[in-house]
Formats: sequence, structure tokens, C-alpha cells
Amino acid sequence: MIVTYQDLPRSDRPATGGSLRAYSLGEALKECGHSIVYSIPENCIDVSAEYENEIHRYAHRVNNIKEIVADAEADIVIFCNWGLVLHATELDLPVVVDMNGSLVLENFYRGHSDISVDALAKLRALSKVDLILTGSETQKKYLITWCLIAGMNPESLPIAVVPFSLSPRMPERRSPAKPIFVMAGYEWPWLDGQKAVEIVGQELERLGKGKLEIYSESPPYTDILPGEDSSKNLTGMFHVADMHRTVRKEPVSFSRLTEILSRCSVALDVWRPNLERELAFPTRTVVYLWSGLPVICSTNGDLAKLIRHYDAGWTVDTRESCVLSDLVRRLVTAPDKIVEKSFNAQSLASNHLTWDKTIAPLNTSCNDPFKNRHHSPFIITLDKLNKTIVKHEKLITNLQLENSLMGKVHKRAKGIAVIKSRSLMWLKMKRLLIGVPILLYLFTITSIGQYLYFIWMRHQRRRG
Repeated sequence: MIVTYQDLPRSDRPATGGSLRAYSLGEALKECGHSIVYSIPENCIDVSAEYENEIHRYAHRVNNIKEIVADAEADIVIFCNWGLVLHATELDLPVVVDMNGSLVLENFYRGHSDISVDALAKLRALSKVDLILTGSETQKKYLITWCLIAGMNPESLPIAVVPFSLSPRMPERRSPAKPIFVMAGYEWPWLDGQKAVEIVGQELERLGKGKLEIYSESPPYTDILPGEDSSKNLTGMFHVADMHRTVRKEPVSFSRLTEILSRCSVALDVWRPNLERELAFPTRTVVYLWSGLPVICSTNGDLAKLIRHYDAGWTVDTRESCVLSDLVRRLVTAPDKIVEKSFNAQSLASNHLTWDKTIAPLNTSCNDPFKNRHHSPFIITLDKLNKTIVKHEKLITNLQLENSLMGKVHKRAKGIAVIKSRSLMWLKMKRLLIGVPILLYLFTITSIGQYLYFIWMRHQRRRG
């Protein structure tokens, strides 16, 4: 069973990188002979979608995943987000989690949570899994420290590198008569490509040739995880109003997008550098190469190294504006190089980015599922500390309550404050009406007692 946190790719709406990743893992395992069922969030199912009955049956609400897994009689579960593992009930069968990218960094750029809070949550999630999938060697190195803190054995770290990849059946390439640059994908908060768009758009304006097509918008999805509302990730990127050769269009379905990409000339994939980009193995870049598009990309990252090795595009530094301008000018005025690099792009994809080349580590684990969980000593100590803190917080709360009550006793209204309040006046009058008779009674009893004592003492003296 593959448990996703977003929808699967559909013919009537655009796909996210997360949905493509889940689908590609599932389809790759199917071609290896495994029986696959998908469990998508219930809030992704609507009446317009043409889903198989199986999709309806196994749709989840996060907290009922254990029951759904039992119903499907799954032998192994693959979570396509460690947040799902954290919120799902612990399962008594092998669990795989896909960590193709850094959710901690993504949440930081989205402003969803504090890094320290996410870090502890991630360690808790790792204690519930038996195998970790990652998208690149760089991501694997990043995850090693997390695994060690989570208590895993450094001699047998359960990390398998499975890059994002697509079908071995690649689209047929059709070069356009005029140069068309293209960008596609949602505008996530950790992506800032405005400068690159402006440079390319302005150079095309100066040349009076070619165009740049952008298929993008803010993410429309409301995810299933608490606080993960992607529809609120408004970034405001890609302002193209003053560039007449730059056309912004709405995103399209994945099948339609691959048709569009196959008739474009060059993909633009240049972003302002940050930590998320350094770790990323971008879905959109893989799709460009798989579609036969040479890519203009940023210099950092594992894919940039492959692109340089295969001569499947051009890598540029976003800080060097003139380099990107010169490159666009050369490609528009002398496009012969594009055809050669287009062939190299699909060669790169065929050799490294199709699922028949990448799925082997996961296929091996599915053929022989195993349990390999470790409970972090760090988290265990932290849990004990948290319990102690909770006890102290309860004690402090009780003391604060007692202090508050004592404060009310010592801060009784007096003088003119009593006259101003009807309720206080009435309270004082009641106390007076009750208190005066009692005082008179006590005074009378005491006086009589004193008088009798005086008489008795006088009588005793006379007798003596």
C-alpha cells in the first residue's frame, strides 16, 4: 500500500511533485510484479473524478490508516511523507517512508512551524519506520545525521537512494520552428525564479524573437496534515505584465504538459539559491529532461552535475545576469546546438531517470520485507523530561491558583469603593444585619457572666 498526502495525477487537473512521486513508485513496483493499492486523502476525492472503486475504498483520514491497511491486507506500507507516519497509528508490519526532499526546510519557508518542533517530530517519525527512501546521494548524506540521532546503527543505516523517475516509454520529441522557452510547476515559497524570468523575457524583447511560456500558479491544494494548507502559499512570483514575449498560462494536467514540453525548445529552471534547492532533486527538472528538453538550470544540486556530464543543457549562476542574457541570445540567433542537447537530455533520462533503472532498492525490500526500528535515546530522555515538566507545570498552576485566591482576600474593596458598588453594599449590609445581633448576644452573655462572678466573689468574702 502506498499512502499519499495529496491526490494522484489526474487528467482533469495539474499534478504536484508529491503526487507524481507516489504514482511513479507505485507504477514502477507494478512493473516489477507487485500488487499495489493507493490510499489517498478523503478530501482529494470529489464527484468529478473518475476513480476506481479501490481508490474510494482505501481513502484515508490519517487517523484510520491502520484499519485501511488491515482491510487491504497489505504486506508493506510506503508513506510518501514522514508527517503521515507521525500522525498514523503505529503499524505492526514493515513501514517505508519516502523522504525525497526536506519537509523541515519546506515548512520553514512556508512559515508553518518552528524548525526545532519539526526536528523533534521528524525523529519521532523515524522511530516508526524500517526503511527510508531518498532522492539522491546528497539527500542521503543529509539524512545520515538524522538517522544517528534517531538511534540507528551507523553500520546498517536503512537508507535507499531511489531518485524521482518516470516511465521508460518517453515522449516523442518535436522541435518547434521558432524558439520557445518554457517553465512549469507550482510557485512554492522556497522557489524564487523572478530574476531569471525577467532576464530571459527582456532579452527576448530586445531580440524581437522567440517567447517564454510559463505554466504556473500558487498551489491550490489543501493537504490532509494539520497546518499543511498549501493553498495559502502565495508567493507572488513571475510578474510578467511588461514583457510581451512572456506568456503566463494556467497549469495543465501532467499528460497535457508532456505534450506541450515535447514541442518546446529549452526549459528554464533557474532559481535563487537556498538550502532547500541545494538538497532538492527537482521533479520538474526530471520531467523536462524526460520530455527531451535541454535545461538551463542553476549550478547547484545533483541534477546539475548530471546535466553538465551529459551536456544536456546549461548551468548558470543566478548572480551573473549577463551570462544568462548571452546564453539566451545565442540560443535564439543560433539554435543548432539545441537539437544536439535535446538528444543528450533524453539519453540522460533514459540512463538515470526512468523507473526501471531506479526502483531496484525498493523492489528488493518489497520482495523481502523486514522490520528494523530503533527508538532514539534522545527522544526517550526528552519524553521523561517532558513528563517531569508537566508535573511541575501542574504544581505551578495549583500554586498560582492558591496565590490568586489569597490575593482576592487581601484585596477586598474598602471605603468609597464599597459605596460605589451595589453588590458590595448589599454584602456589607447582610454581614451587618447578621453580625450585630450576634455581637449583642455575646456581649450580653459575657456581661451577665461577669456580673454573676462579681456577686459570687462578694458573697464569699462576707462568709469569710
